[in-house]
Amino acid sequence: MANPPKRVVIKITVDGREKDFQVTKESLTYEEVIALGYGNFPPAQPHDIAVNHAAGKQKHGLLAPGRSVKIKNRTAFIIVPAGTSNTLLDPNPKRGLRWLR
Repeated sequence: MANPPKRVVIKITVDGREKDFQVTKESLTYEEVIALGYGNFPPAQPHDIAVNHAAGKQKHGLLAPGRSVKIKNRTAFIIVPAGTSNTLLDPNPKRGLRWLR
């Protein structure tokens, strides 16, 4: 008998509004985060996604289109239009955001 998928709660902030989602995946792609954040109304312009409290070696950084990130409980994503100030993406600007690898 297979174990049911583990549920984790993630937080996505879009346009300053936070939403919690229950996810049964070990990782999410850039495109999946955009789809969760915007639902049936995907944005026409490119967006930057900051990730905090991720699973794996890199706990925070920027998620690029076509890439994925391992998640765990309380992983947080902040979605803003591309080119927006990094101070909106990173609550702790001293550490600096880097692209997740």
